[in-house]
Amino acid sequence: MLATFVDRALALLDRRFLVACWAPAFLFGALLFFTAGWSLPWLGYTAADYFRLEGLPLAAVTLGLLLLITLAAYLLQAFTRPLIRTYEGYWPWRRVQALGIRWQARRWQALRRARDLAAQAGDRRRYAHLQARLYRDFPPREDRILPTRLGNVLRAAEDYSTTRYGLDGVFWWPRLEPLLPEALQERLDAAFAALVALLNLATLSGLAALLLLVNLALWALGRLPPNAGAMALSWAGGAVGFLVVGYTIYRAAVAQARSYGELIRVAYDAHRFRILDALHIPRPASPVEEHDLWRRLTRWLYQQDLGAIRDLDYAHGEGPGEPGRAGASRGR
Repeated sequence: MLATFVDRALALLDRRFLVACWAPAFLFGALLFFTAGWSLPWLGYTAADYFRLEGLPLAAVTLGLLLLITLAAYLLQAFTRPLIRTYEGYWPWRRVQALGIRWQARRWQALRRARDLAAQAGDRRRYAHLQARLYRDFPPREDRILPTRLGNVLRAAEDYSTTRYGLDGVFWWPRLEPLLPEALQERLDAAFAALVALLNLATLSGLAALLLLVNLALWALGRLPPNAGAMALSWAGGAVGFLVVGYTIYRAAVAQARSYGELIRVAYDAHRFRILDALHIPRPASPVEEHDLWRRLTRWLYQQDLGAIRDLDYAHGEGPGEPGRAGASRGR
């Protein structure tokens, strides 16, 4: 029955949903199922009780469990954006956020000092290593630093197009992504799905630790049978173990975010002019002109400042979909 359900799910559901949300929910559900006697003592049921079922009761309980897992997966999908923003460090607690930013800023400053010392000492290998860490792990300016490792890795990718080309990465990305080649879109989708899957697993590991701590609290309050006290030490150890596993998975998510961020950089480097072609705006003739052009287009589209592009004319190609040449129809 499980194999049939999975086969139908693969046919009906999006692969990214299965990788990013359904698989983590299934792993978490299977963990609770097989450890129910230990992790859910107040439930009164164990995996052994399930395997004693036969016929229609077995089918009904199995279907119900799979539906619960699927519902949990849809909840994970619905909260994908808030979850990522939480891991990035967009928190409502300003003091906690400020502490995190100060800690990350100290890391950024220490890396910059170590890189500069390596440059002065002529240690090219160490300089390259430290520069690569600054490039991948932090935005270029201190005032753009976020309170978490994941937030800084993703912000470094967001700010890349701004510092190199004058192109606001957050504003222009939704306009560039549909224009990317299919092969690059597939790689981006796969990298993002893997990132979300790791963050979901880290979150579920934290929930498992919280569940065990709740068991400890219920036992301490006398809400569980007296013999449950024999498991109190294992609950405490399990909670610590799940927290360690969750943090390890989070660090893996940070590494995955680096790969995803590099693909975003590639997309801007190789395909940013597709936006200009779609808007029928002439391509710039130099990097300096490009910086100025993107900033003006952002003011036009985001701030509704028509004066920012008053001296620009549309550049229509000779055929459908053909890009205009640099300065071909620009008003002077």
